[in-house]
Amino acid sequence: MRRNDEKRGGHFFLSLVRGSIILGGLEALTILIYRKLKCGLFGFIFTGYPTENRSAFFEWVGGTRAAALWERLRKWLCRSIEDSLFVRFGRYCSGFLLGCRLKVYGTFAASFGAYTAVIAVIRALLTGDVSGEDILLNDSIMIAVVLIVSGLPLVLSKKSLSEALCSSFVGDVIRRATGFTEEDMTVRTGGGNMSTAFLAGMIFGAVTYKVSPALLIAAVAVIVGAYIVLVKPELGVLALFFFMPILPTMVLLGIEGYTFVCYLIKLFRRKRVFRAEPVDIAALAFAFVLLTGGFISVSSSSLMQVLLMVGFLCAYFLVVGLIRSMEWLVRCSAASVISGTLISVYGLITYFTGTAVMDDAWLDTELFGAITGRAYATLENPNMYGEYLVLIIPIAVGILLRRWGGMRKSGAFVCLGILGLGLVCSWSRGAMLALVLAMVVFLLMWHRRAIFLVLGGVAALPFLPAILPASIVSRYFDIGNMADTSTSYRVGGWRHPL
Repeated sequence: MRRNDEKRGGHFFLSLVRGSIILGGLEALTILIYRKLKCGLFGFIFTGYPTENRSAFFEWVGGTRAAALWERLRKWLCRSIEDSLFVRFGRYCSGFLLGCRLKVYGTFAASFGAYTAVIAVIRALLTGDVSGEDILLNDSIMIAVVLIVSGLPLVLSKKSLSEALCSSFVGDVIRRATGFTEEDMTVRTGGGNMSTAFLAGMIFGAVTYKVSPALLIAAVAVIVGAYIVLVKPELGVLALFFFMPILPTMVLLGIEGYTFVCYLIKLFRRKRVFRAEPVDIAALAFAFVLLTGGFISVSSSSLMQVLLMVGFLCAYFLVVGLIRSMEWLVRCSAASVISGTLISVYGLITYFTGTAVMDDAWLDTELFGAITGRAYATLENPNMYGEYLVLIIPIAVGILLRRWGGMRKSGAFVCLGILGLGLVCSWSRGAMLALVLAMVVFLLMWHRRAIFLVLGGVAALPFLPAILPASIVSRYFDIGNMADTSTSYRVGGWRHPL
């Protein structure tokens, strides 16, 4: 009987949603736009829909003959892309690098590190920074040590990179994270020469006299990453989720733009699909409103900010266009949680060691003397850090509630604890209240009996001041105090927005 009641209730709410004028209108608008895209120029270029569904424009320019001509042109362009010098060179390099033995990579890393250290010492002698502490703390020396330490164990291995990726635990983790299979990473032929690797490492080390070794390593990583994203654009989206709180804004925008180009290439070659849903139309409408507001704003500086926001909003269409399976959804969720956990660890270290630079505008020390600082990790502002964690913590909760094995569930629990502690140490009142509200909404969506748990939490509110630390209680009870610099600044901004 209970199951039947629940089904009736579910059908009742589903009928309400289906009968909604707003949602019905959005669905009709979506179907119309999708049909226009499918039968219009976009579908003509990027998809392979039947020609009888084309619009009158394509019938006017030649109908099926034009479609057949375009199909031949498209195939020619696809073959040109497949046979292009860049793609062939990328395939050759990827096959060669996968076939190289690990001892070749170890020789290159050790040689690169050794000559980098020598060049760093020579540069220190020429500039006069000859003290032992300055040399040891030099960034080039530290990178050189890491290269040498990581390269020496590889010299003893007899496996190729392909064999290591297909047979080792680390390789299994990489394959699971990137979506590549053993067939993708299997290379029959071996390659590489230790003498050539030693010479290449020596040349790279010599170049560090003018160029930072970190920059050289980053350049190689960017080139390899660009080719991998071209092969599998989903990895570009995965990189956005992972590097979102780490890399600068314009670098993230560059990754997004390049991934979007790779997605269009796959779409053109019919390797990916395009679909439009009602929520996609809402996102387009929001982007249009933002863009219009930027052009008609009284401040000329608003346009660049709006263009940046619209650019990042395009990442939404990348996600819905490329992340279309549960496996990729789990990968992106795990990437965001791991990244958030790493920066939270960094934020907690700087918070408890007192090494974080504290801006006086972030905390009123006269009202909150017990709070000596606020964590902000890599986001330069504790409130922005708190907002970011509010977005990541529900994802961590979702991973924790998923039916995983023991190790994965334990890892998700540890990550959730670190993220929660980071939010507490940010002392962001708005972010904490937002998380509480999100928990209430989640519980009500999870099960109808959760209403009793919510009511129990509401009933416990009067007793919280006697349980929680005085610093937390004073922080929340002064949220409406105009003497608080944070509150007065926000109210002043609302009253005088210009």
